[in-house]
Amino acid sequence: MDLLIFGVPALVAIATVVEVAKKFVKLPSRFAPLLSIAVGVVVGLAFGADPDWVNNALVGVALGLSASGGYSVVKRTVLDR
Repeated sequence: MDLLIFGVPALVAIATVVEVAKKFVKLPSRFAPLLSIAVGVVVGLAFGADPDWVNNALVGVALGLSASGGYSVVKRTVLDR
């Protein structure tokens, strides 16, 4: 699947999974970036278009880091926390 089509919904899904884990599983906030990367790797491996699994895993790491950083920016600028 193309990263432009796949990337944005994946970022939203990863951020949602991490927030659900923080709220309902009581995951400490300091572990949220690690969970974001782990979920990103799983998503990258499950839905990656490249036949090489290493590239799909690296795309997943990038998605996880992007989801974590994107949420932090929105939280600081829009929500003023």
